[in-house]
Amino acid sequence: MKLGLCVGVMLAISVLDIARAELLPIAHDLDSDAAQAAAREVPIVIMFSSDECPYCDLIARYYLGPLAADPATAERAVIRMVKDDATPIVDFAGVRTSHAEFSARQGVQLVPTLRFFSSAGERLADDLVGVGVEDFYLAYLYQRLDQAHTALLSSGN
Repeated sequence: MKLGLCVGVMLAISVLDIARAELLPIAHDLDSDAAQAAAREVPIVIMFSSDECPYCDLIARYYLGPLAADPATAERAVIRMVKDDATPIVDFAGVRTSHAEFSARQGVQLVPTLRFFSSAGERLADDLVGVGVEDFYLAYLYQRLDQAHTALLSSGN
């Protein structure tokens, strides 16, 4: 009986963890996302990720996933994830490619990397690379979002 209860609790926790991770939308069409961002006058935040990266999972589950699921975030950013795999994607120029190729063209070498883009695909803020001090991660994230908003307003994009 106790074993069954333990297994049930573990399965419930696993389902909740999977649900949290899926809150972060996978990038499929950055050209379309850019149109959305332009209409709302917000930056696009892309998390470059890998399935083998435990830090990527941490950022997706506890920081970006909840932000992406919060309707108030729509007023601040369009958030997407790009993995290092063959998932098809349309880039900012409307060109079909893969997540891995898009990451390579962006020069991403370490994951997790958060990059902040305008609707024209231009970088707006310093990348947020790795996790650093987890206690301050959300502050670093909001700092970069503010930096991206300021750059967006000054550029007129």
